Amino acid sequence: MNALPTWIRPAVDEDESPFVGARRDEARAALAATGMPTRKTEAFRFTSVRDLVEAEFVDSSGDADVTAIQKRLGQDDTYRVVVGDGSPLVTGSTRDGVRVTTLADAMTTHAKELEATLARLVPVAHFAAANTASFADAIVIIVPAGIDAAVPVHLVHVVTELDRPAFAHARVIVVAEPKSRLTLVESYLGDAAGASFINSVVELRLADDATVEHLLAIESRGSTVTTVGVAIGASARYSCKSVLLGGRLTRVDHHVSLDGALAAAALEGVLFARGTEHVDHHVKVNHRGAKGSSQQRFRGIADEQGTIVFDGIVHVHKGAPGCEVAQESKNLLLSRDAGVHAKPHLEIDIDEVVASHGTTVGSFDRDQLFYLRARGIDESMARAILTHAFVRTVLDTITVEPIRSRLTSALLARLPSGGISEDAS
Repeated sequence: MNALPTWIRPAVDEDESPFVGARRDEARAALAATGMPTRKTEAFRFTSVRDLVEAEFVDSSGDADVTAIQKRLGQDDTYRVVVGDGSPLVTGSTRDGVRVTTLADAMTTHAKELEATLARLVPVAHFAAANTASFADAIVIIVPAGIDAAVPVHLVHVVTELDRPAFAHARVIVVAEPKSRLTLVESYLGDAAGASFINSVVELRLADDATVEHLLAIESRGSTVTTVGVAIGASARYSCKSVLLGGRLTRVDHHVSLDGALAAAALEGVLFARGTEHVDHHVKVNHRGAKGSSQQRFRGIADEQGTIVFDGIVHVHKGAPGCEVAQESKNLLLSRDAGVHAKPHLEIDIDEVVASHGTTVGSFDRDQLFYLRARGIDESMARAILTHAFVRTVLDTITVEPIRSRLTSALLARLPSGGISEDAS
C-alpha cells in the first residue's frame, strides 16, 4: 500500500450527525486498506497521480475574491454561488424556491434522503474516500417536488492563491424531488498551473420523473479530481455536458445508476489537452431498471504533448430488459507527440438490449484541410476551424447561452491559431 497524502485531513465536528461520522470512519478504513491509486490500479493505468499524492499542499484559506470572480465570469443569468475552500460563501434560495444550503441545515428537513445519498452514490475508495474523510461541509441543493427551476444554479469552485500550493475538498449533494427540474452548472477555476488542487465529490439523487441538466466545466490550470455519482429514478432524466479544458491533471469519474424503469441518461463531453496537460474522463453506467436509455458522446483533442484518456463502461444488468445503449468516442490528434487512450465498452447480461459503441482516433481530414487552404485560409486557421467544428456538436447543446459562449471562446483561445473567433468557424 502506498502512503496516504498529507492533504487527507479528517474533519472533526462534535456536532456532526452520527451517520456522517460513520461514513467518515468507513472512508478512513477503506483508505487504510487500499491507499491511493497507482499505475497498477486498472482505472489509473494511463493516469499517474504520484506527483499529486506526494505533493505538500496547504489548506486553502477560503478568502476568495468574489468580486474578481464575478467580473471574470460576467453576467450569465444564473444563481451563482462561489465555493471557496469547499464551502459556499453565500447560501439561500433562488426565486424558484430551490434551496442552496449546508449539510447541517438540510438535515433538519431531508435527513432520510441525505443518509441515502452521502457517500452512497460513489465508490468508497481513493479520491472519493479522501474527500469523505476530509470535507469540512457539504453544499446541499434541494429542488422541491413539482418545481421547474427557470434559473440555473451555478457553483463556482475556487482555491485561493497562496504563497504555497493550496488544496480544497468540495462536497455537493443534489436532491431533486419528484417531477422537479434543475439546471446545475459547476465551474472549476484556477490560473496558476500546479499551484492548486480541488478534490470534489458531487452526488445527485433524482426521484421519479425528475430532470437534472448538469454542466461540468473545468478550466483550472492546476489539478482537479472530480467524482460524480448519480441515482436516477423511474422516468427521470439526467444529462451532463463535461467541458474539460486542460489542466496539469484533470480527472473526472462519473458513476451513473439508472435504477427505475424508463430512466434516461445522456453524457457528452469535450476533452482538450495541450503542452504536458493530462485530461482523463472515466464513465460507468449501470442499467438496473427496465427500458432505460443511456447515451455517451465524447470528443477528445490532444495537442503538443498533451494526453487524453477516455474510458466508458456500460453494464446492463439481468433485471433491465428493453434498454437502449449508445457509446461514441471520437478523438483528434493535433501533433505527433500527443496521446489518446480511448476505450468504450459494454457489459450486457441480458439479450433484450439495443446497443452500439465505437471509437476513432485520427488527425485532420486531408480533403477538408485542402478545401479550406484552397480558399485562401492559412494552415493554422484552417486547423483551428476544423478543430472547432469537431467539438461543436457537443458545445452547441449547452442550453445556458452565456456559459456556452464563454466556454466556446475559452476553447478557441487555446487552439494553435491563438484566438480564432467563434464566427470564423
